[in-house]
Amino acid sequence: MPPPPARPRLTAREHDVLVSIAGGHTIRQTARLLGIASKIVESTRARLFRKLDARNRSEAFTNAYRAGLIPPGPCAGD
Repeated sequence: MPPPPARPRLTAREHDVLVSIAGGHTIRQTARLLGIASKIVESTRARLFRKLDARNRSEAFTNAYRAGLIPPGPCAGD
């Protein structure tokens, strides 16, 4: 079994966006929930993909889970 990936350092905003999107919220819903513009959510998501070495949402969430950044299953709206 491979070792867990290194845990990237996330800003509070990056973590909030990650948890919201991992919980099933759209970019627009995440923006509304966090009180920020959709463009900020989009740029934050792109930065998260780079930090998590991911090419898509599924890979980003898998890598975030393996790094211990999010719990398994839905995160937002619980």
